[in-house]
Amino acid sequence: MPKTKDTQILHRIKKTINLLSLGRPQNKDISSDSLAVINTPALLGKRDALYERAICSLKQEIASLEPGARSARYEEALFSLVSGIETGRQILFGDGFRNKEKHLDSPLNHYMLLLADTIQTALALCNHQIIFKLEKAAISGFIGKKAVEQMKDEDTTFAESESKVFECAKNLVEKAEASIKNHQELLKKSMSKEDETRYKKAFIQFLGRPQQ
Repeated sequence: MPKTKDTQILHRIKKTINLLSLGRPQNKDISSDSLAVINTPALLGKRDALYERAICSLKQEIASLEPGARSARYEEALFSLVSGIETGRQILFGDGFRNKEKHLDSPLNHYMLLLADTIQTALALCNHQIIFKLEKAAISGFIGKKAVEQMKDEDTTFAESESKVFECAKNLVEKAEASIKNHQELLKKSMSKEDETRYKKAFIQFLGRPQQ
């Protein structure tokens, strides 16, 4: 069956369901010269760049967009956050990493998970509006035109809820700005000059633009 625009939208919506069902990381004993530990600066750069990409998506004007465009913007931010969370769970610190204890089970990873869940909530509320528009004609004959008309008022509730949840996400980002800055400063103090260079290279690569 050829994919129509409607079926493509529904397929995309289904792909986001349970996106945050990620396994918890397990602590491992690993030598400081292992490849996993050597890759730590690059993985830290990748994680932080993915977070920054998500924030860039969220800081763009979203409220005035049509539901389909808002959904796409939420997805951009969500997939960046989820990729960042997955990357964070791959990071292992060797004994040579300064301030190691402050980076284990990083609070940044937990914060990103909460933010991702908040964005996923806004995305789900937005997608409900899309699905209602796509399906209301088809279900009108099933539940009745009067019932569908009444559902329009309920759909307004979803739109208002989406807007409020998105404001919560923006507030969460704003509240974390100082902590993110402190996190960046701590990373610089924890790395050798060589590792800091590798961190910055990975950051630029995954961000797609120079680090400020």
